[in-house]
Order: sequence, then C-alpha cells, then structure tokens
Amino acid sequence: MNEIVVKEGNQIFLTEDVKTMLVDFERQAKEIKKKEDEIKKAVLQAMQENSIKQFKSDELTITYVEGQNREYFDQKAFKEDNPDLYDGYVSFRETAPSIRIKVG
Repeated sequence: MNEIVVKEGNQIFLTEDVKTMLVDFERQAKEIKKKEDEIKKAVLQAMQENSIKQFKSDELTITYVEGQNREYFDQKAFKEDNPDLYDGYVSFRETAPSIRIKVG
C-alpha cells in the first residue's frame, strides 16, 4: 500500500487496494457498532429489570444512569426570532481538516 492515490491525466483516484480496505473497515465498523448497541440494550434492560446499579470486574465497569430531563437551547428558533441578538453572540472557530467516508 505504498500508493494512496493514482493520477491519470488531470484526474486523481484512490487506488483499488485503499478503496477496498476502507469499504471493508467501514462495513466491519458498522456491524461491530450494531452488535455493541444490541448488547448494550440487553444489559440496560437486565439492569433495569433487576434494579442493578453497577456491574464491576477487573476489565469492565458498567454503571446504570437514570433517565433525566435535560434543558436544550433551540438555536434555530432563537436565530429566527432574534437575528440581531443572535449575531451578537455567535462566534466561529476553525476546525481541523478531516474526511468523511460513506459506504452504501
């Protein structure tokens, strides 16, 4: 995997190896995340049903956290209702460059 991109004329492409690896990794990550979510849901349900607040071992601690009401600020509605006030408080920060990968 020495080459990441290949240039053909004026166009630049990812090499087939890189594309294949990225697609494979993304698919594996989605499958792992799905399995993790299923296990977490089952553990949560078991903890709720058995009134367990915490599981603890040498490698893992799982703590049950009660649901709660949170206060959220509706930025979109505030901006629509008070555009001048909103503009006085909004600030911008530069973010680090990154890439997004989407596998169909």
